[in-house]
Amino acid sequence: MVKTYQHVPESKVRDAWRRYNIDNDLESNLEVERDIDAFMSRTGERDRSKAYHLRERELRQSDEPYTAPQASAADTKVAGDKLNAVAKDIMVSGRVAFAQGNVHVGRVSYKEGLDLAALANPRLGEPYLGRPIREDGFEFAKRVYSDRSK
Repeated sequence: MVKTYQHVPESKVRDAWRRYNIDNDLESNLEVERDIDAFMSRTGERDRSKAYHLRERELRQSDEPYTAPQASAADTKVAGDKLNAVAKDIMVSGRVAFAQGNVHVGRVSYKEGLDLAALANPRLGEPYLGRPIREDGFEFAKRVYSDRSK
């Protein structure tokens, strides 16, 4: 038997998720469950827990694409100098300091060190790179570099 899902406007879905996370009422719980079922059907994801987290992340992203504020040339230079120093420290120490804790990354190239420095310091990374820095930098670095550092 094939399940069909009726289209629900994104604003109603977002509102149901908000009510589910704040109030945890039965009606919004059912709406969120239907949304997860539709998401799993649409994406082919079989793991319900993973689908929940992927859909929640998808809904948290803003409707409008983020654009980093334009930094002046002087601000970009200052950010670049600071990121350069952090990148060199990462290359020497093999560790990256995030607000959530340190991640051992082992030996990395200068480019990787610079990327990690921007990831660990989004306030410097965004004006220097001119684009948004991912919010899950600590988890990303831990996932990618944890096996490499051993």
